[in-house]
Amino acid sequence: MNQLELVKRNTIYVTLMKEKRMLNLLRRKSLIIMVSAVSILRLTGCSSNGLTHDYSGDSFSNSYYSSYPNAFIYLSPNNDGLVSHVDFETMQDVPLCGKPNCRHTSDDCILNRLHHNVPVFAESSAYYFVDEEQEFVQDDAGKPELKLGTSLYCYDFEKGKENKVFSLPDVSVSQNCYGMLLHDQVLYFITNSLSRYYDENGLLYGYGGTGGDMHLYAYYFADGSAKDLGRLYDVPKIKEYYPDVTYSGEVYMKGLFDNKIYFNVGFVAGTEQNYCFYVTYYDLTNGTYHGTPEDYEHIDFASVNYLSDDYLLICRTGEGSVYRKGVEEPVILEDAYFHQNIFPTVWDDTVFCYDKAFDLNSKDVRVYDFMQEKSVVARYGDSYIISDYGMQRNFEKIPAEKLLN
Repeated sequence: MNQLELVKRNTIYVTLMKEKRMLNLLRRKSLIIMVSAVSILRLTGCSSNGLTHDYSGDSFSNSYYSSYPNAFIYLSPNNDGLVSHVDFETMQDVPLCGKPNCRHTSDDCILNRLHHNVPVFAESSAYYFVDEEQEFVQDDAGKPELKLGTSLYCYDFEKGKENKVFSLPDVSVSQNCYGMLLHDQVLYFITNSLSRYYDENGLLYGYGGTGGDMHLYAYYFADGSAKDLGRLYDVPKIKEYYPDVTYSGEVYMKGLFDNKIYFNVGFVAGTEQNYCFYVTYYDLTNGTYHGTPEDYEHIDFASVNYLSDDYLLICRTGEGSVYRKGVEEPVILEDAYFHQNIFPTVWDDTVFCYDKAFDLNSKDVRVYDFMQEKSVVARYGDSYIISDYGMQRNFEKIPAEKLLN
């Protein structure tokens, strides 16, 4: 039995399909990202008093939440399109809109522009990609052709004005690709080539992502340039090594750890059309990939289930491996409860998952009745911020010692 058959028979792909379905539910046309060339971030919430927070450092955002030292930004789970943020100091939970008493129904409300996506902010502005259907143009044969592409926009909350930052033709950042990273004034994002679909009369009736030609791009704020850093997935190439693969699904950027950008790459394989994942990364130190079209023989069939500045949790067949910043050897999680679930988090050398916690040093496992169906989403001072599992609603702050002891 080869590696791919082992992965198809374990439960990793089952739990990650839950993440895939959740992302598809929450995701729409645009993916919000942080793209500041400065280090100070300010979030403004929609309330009569206004909520302002300052942050510094790199930022990562996926399509349904973004976490900061003082706040948590998330997409409403009830599909009403609202994007909200929780202030860890006051525990106020308010929509992200700069207008007091806004009903979020008018065209000039930023929430209507975001299209069910989680924003992040640089100073007083929000930055986001929007896939655009542009004007019809004549091709070489004189037939109408739809001009497609994606653009990065900036919305200034103080001025109430939107500006286009730059555009890329013939690609999407919302078709089957997720996650953006700002690091050292460089924005890293995933693009997917767009395919046009024609009817029997040769008329264009739609378009979509190919699912097999995804690239990592970098946008440099210092000079306003964009660079293609190479292909993340190539279906014909991977089929040379693994014939069971039928087509690519999605690519999920998971964040930065040890100066490497990690990705989960999803694909369909086998006669039963099972959905599987493997892990790859782009090394910022030397600008090279691991487990890409040029390196498929070294594919790591696994999934990144949690990543932060200090911890990386990779789940493989039958076990989970927790890598700690500055520690060479990982801690192996043999308890299936931890490595098969899709929403574990790691804080203070402890893996939290639902109502259990695993101490990475003592290897002890603790059980908390009050944590069922909940997740630890942040550490704030002497407290943890917990919320409902998965959808990130109903936040509460509890003393850290209540979980650590």
